[in-house]
Amino acid sequence: MTKVKKEMFEENTEQAAGNVVSVWHAIYTRPRHEKAVAKHLVERRIEAFLPTYEKFQRWKDRKKLVRFPLFPGYVFVRISRRDRLAVLQLAGVVGFVRFGGSPAEVPETELYALSIAVETGARLEPHRYLKVGRRVRVCHGPLQDTEGILIRKKSGHRLVLSIDLIQRSVAVEVDAADVTPISEIGRTSIQGMQHSLVAMSAGVTPGAIY
Repeated sequence: MTKVKKEMFEENTEQAAGNVVSVWHAIYTRPRHEKAVAKHLVERRIEAFLPTYEKFQRWKDRKKLVRFPLFPGYVFVRISRRDRLAVLQLAGVVGFVRFGGSPAEVPETELYALSIAVETGARLEPHRYLKVGRRVRVCHGPLQDTEGILIRKKSGHRLVLSIDLIQRSVAVEVDAADVTPISEIGRTSIQGMQHSLVAMSAGVTPGAIY
């Protein structure tokens, strides 16, 4: 099992000196091919991250808990430029999510926040894409230091985490007492601002498929 580690960024710095830099990208897959693509990537020793969630599926006379991709049609990969062709040649891969004609990079901070939620086993659910809202940071509990947008529902509060490149969001349950507005953190705690989310290595984690 590969944990989320700060050392992975240090490794990237060393690779950059040799002009081999690995960054995170989002790839499109054929419908319902996310798991197969993630498996093919891992078999070729390519880092892949497929965040998933569980929900009950009815099968005739019974219900079964089934795991589904949080972002249908997408898998995240961490590769260097020279590995792009190998990824495109895999069965089930349609192509890279692009910006300006080139494969777009997914910010590691966004994937890190998502991976923490997955790794802790928190209850995740797809949510409509949110870009603007009350940004907060979780100050206590398993999701500590994770940032997102706080919303209120009848059943409680949710922290919405977004991947802006693909315009997809997920929501996770949080206790409102465990979060602090980002602006308030800046006014009251310089030390709190020094907690960065610059750490990401998505390997095998609970709730993710690789």
